[in-house]
Amino acid sequence: MTMGESLNKHEDDITYLEGLANKKLDFRITLIRDDGQVLYDSKKDVKLLPSHKDRPEFIEAKRLGYAQVERYSNTLSKDLYYVSLRLDDGNMIRISREMDNLIGAFTKVLPLDILMSIVIFIVAALVSKTLTKKTFEPLNSLEEDLLSLDTNIFPELSPFINRIKKQKITIDENYREIARERDTINTILKNMRESLVIVDENKNLLAVNDSARKIFKSKREILGENIINLIRDEEILKMADEALMGKSTESLTRIGDRDYKCYVNPVFEDKRVRGLLILFIDETEEIRALRLREEFSSNVSHELKTPLTSISGFSELLVNNLVEDKDKEGFYKLIYDDSKRLLSLVEDIMKISGLENAGDYDKEEVDLREIISEVLKGYENLIEEKNLEVKLEGQGTVFENRTMIWELFSNLINNGLKYNKEGGRLDIKISEEERAYKIIIADTGIGIPQEDLTRIFERFYRVDKSRSRKVGGTGLGLSIVKHILQKIGGKVKISSQLGQGTTFELLLNKQS
Repeated sequence: MTMGESLNKHEDDITYLEGLANKKLDFRITLIRDDGQVLYDSKKDVKLLPSHKDRPEFIEAKRLGYAQVERYSNTLSKDLYYVSLRLDDGNMIRISREMDNLIGAFTKVLPLDILMSIVIFIVAALVSKTLTKKTFEPLNSLEEDLLSLDTNIFPELSPFINRIKKQKITIDENYREIARERDTINTILKNMRESLVIVDENKNLLAVNDSARKIFKSKREILGENIINLIRDEEILKMADEALMGKSTESLTRIGDRDYKCYVNPVFEDKRVRGLLILFIDETEEIRALRLREEFSSNVSHELKTPLTSISGFSELLVNNLVEDKDKEGFYKLIYDDSKRLLSLVEDIMKISGLENAGDYDKEEVDLREIISEVLKGYENLIEEKNLEVKLEGQGTVFENRTMIWELFSNLINNGLKYNKEGGRLDIKISEEERAYKIIIADTGIGIPQEDLTRIFERFYRVDKSRSRKVGGTGLGLSIVKHILQKIGGKVKISSQLGQGTTFELLLNKQS
């Protein structure tokens, strides 16, 4: 079915032209297809009309778009004046009027010309709009619902539309697959603890996950920019240059106050480097733990060596009878004290090791007042010896490991008693909060300098080493406290004034 035949199928257009003819206008209206076939004529049956492709007004209008011709009509056997206009689709609208004589023609040409031009443009606008709408309506509907499009409207377009339908289905499937893969990659990148940066072969940024943005403090959108706008570290940039040559590199680098293991790997395609994957793994805690273990090993060796050397030396003197009888008792006392200190040190080391390696542990209801009272009872001799006043207020119960809670309070109370002054006080108060119990342990002892407060939980750290050894401290008590609190999810705050005393404030969860 061709476009011209289609027009004959749509009665609205023909009806409009017939409506003009029925108004008893004294002119003839003809619609001619672009190949000369007459589609409509207001005076004659189109089936009886020959092709108009050789008509002067058709030829000139087809060439120039508009024509005015005066000639003899073989169809009507009269002299007629013709005006033709080419439509957007190539068809022609022709209007003609009979002319009685040359004078009549001269007097009527001007008004007829104006009238016919107005009529032609109105008719042309309507027909052109209608044809254009009906021609492109199937194409416009592609965007809305291609799969339900009726291809019978214009069979000529059917192969084209069917091909587009298939392509659209394929494109939609590919788009959904790409969207799924993109969402998966974005989810992985967003939830990665590691920091990942991806660049192309020109070192332009293709992807930067949230973790990487955080460590490099990037808040603006930088994708597409050069890597130097994100990373300024010369060592990392040098590693990137080496990786672009096909070499995987890695190194330990410090960014801000954190230590990262940086891996730079090339991405190959057809044996050519097309980009780089740069991965940063935060190893700050691992490095710190390694350093602490090394320090701990060194400190343990030193701490064990001191009492062992003392014991060995005093024993050697006694064995070789190099000590007078009156001094032997003092030597025995020194050996005994160092033995006790050595035993305490070994026990504390084992406690810390046990806490670090402990997995699941038993829990039970622990009465805080009861367990603190037990700890205080074990220090009755020290309390009496230093003439200390101890006060315990409040009560509460937590669901925890009893041994850990006992060890926690034993170390804190031990510190509060050993480093207290003669005739001093130790106040312990238990108070209930919404989800935890607050326990305050305040002494009137020697106090701790402000510059040392941040380090007192470190292993073997002593504010006053000579005094600590004198009172029998191992330097591990508060480190044990820290490990226990980490294990049970507790918290501790410390405040102190030199020469006035120290206060520890604990928060222990009711249910851990």
